[in-house]
Amino acid sequence: MVRMWQSEQALKCAQCGTFEWEWEEDSGAWTADIFWCLGCKQLEELRTQTAHDALHTEGYKVRLYRGGDVDGD
Repeated sequence: MVRMWQSEQALKCAQCGTFEWEWEEDSGAWTADIFWCLGCKQLEELRTQTAHDALHTEGYKVRLYRGGDVDGD
């Protein structure tokens, strides 16, 4: 059962999260829209700041931590 789910999930588009069969069933099932996310804003601000400060960031990922827990626990 898990393998069947994993096989199906592998067919999901990593960018938009939809499956091809969803579009084949109903091409109008999804609608693109623009939304604003405070978390994404904070991530972009940190990326901009590190680029501005010319910090060496190769290999590092920027992510959010709940409640300011910078250790990620």
